[in-house]
Amino acid sequence: MLNLYDIFTKIRDITLENSTLEAARLKSTFFTRNRKMSFPQILLFILKGINTSTQSALNRFFRIDPADGSSINQQALSKARSHFDHSPFEKMFRAVVEMRYCGEHAVRLRCGCRVPAVDGSAVALPGMPKLL
Repeated sequence: MLNLYDIFTKIRDITLENSTLEAARLKSTFFTRNRKMSFPQILLFILKGINTSTQSALNRFFRIDPADGSSINQQALSKARSHFDHSPFEKMFRAVVEMRYCGEHAVRLRCGCRVPAVDGSAVALPGMPKLL
């Protein structure tokens, strides 16, 4: 059975691969110098998701993963983010899908069918015979 550790390990490996950077950067001169936030760190920061202000998330990120003891601002993150395309995220997604459906792991079935998603919304519908 595929577990989260395997998935996170695969994602980490992809972020650290030099080929990911080479394929993603929009110009060969981008991400060549050592900065406060490296290319893999930017990818991981974006993957973590932001549920507060960007600056608060950056400050929290640097407390957990200090590069050189100081944080960067939102503008610097936006500029760095603009220097690469979406391909690293697509590469990560495809790798995880391949891991899941390679045939090595059992796929759970419900009534003989694979259920990839469930709509958990609750909507009140009228009690019409047609709908019943």
